[in-house]
Amino acid sequence: GLPAALKYWNAIVQQEDVFESPSPWHFESYDHISCFRVSEAPNLFGAFSARGGLCNPAPGATTYEFEVDPARVRSSGMRLWVVATSLNTSQPRWWNESSDDVLDGVLASGALAPLLFPKVVAREWFIDG
Repeated sequence: GLPAALKYWNAIVQQEDVFESPSPWHFESYDHISCFRVSEAPNLFGAFSARGGLCNPAPGATTYEFEVDPARVRSSGMRLWVVATSLNTSQPRWWNESSDDVLDGVLASGALAPLLFPKVVAREWFIDG
C-alpha cells in the first residue's frame, strides 16, 4: 500500500539507488556507480546494443520488488491500471491490481527507453507506453 510506496521513494537518495552503470566491472569501486560518467561511455554503447537501453534498472527494481507485496496491491481495494508497450509486437499491454504479474507490469511501465533497459515479461520486451 501507500506506506510501502513511501518507504521505497524515501529510500532513494541518489540516482544509483534506482539505476546504475550497465557494467559490473569497475576498477575504482565494486559498488553501484552512475551510468553517466565519462568513463562509462563504452559500456553504455555496448549495453544499448545488447540490452536496448543505457542504464541498468536493477537497483530500483530489486528494492521495489522487496518493498511492494503484490498480495497487498490486490487486496487494497484501490483500482490500478498500468500500460507498457511490447517491443516485440508494438502493441500495448495492460496490467491491473488483480494481474498475477502486476509488479512486472509496473516495472515495464517504468522502463523509460532509451535510458533504462526494457523490462522482459514472459519473453517479451516492454517499455513505458
